[in-house]
Amino acid sequence: MVSNGRGLLSKKCTRRSRNKIDSTATLDSVTATPTIT
Repeated sequence: MVSNGRGLLSKKCTRRSRNKIDSTATLDSVTATPTIT
């Protein structure tokens, strides 16, 4: 169970980081060209 929770946490962190990067990229895109994806 601990391993499972740890795996989920890692997955969540990775997903969060990915979302953060995507958000930054989207923000840059919006700044360059007003387009909502």
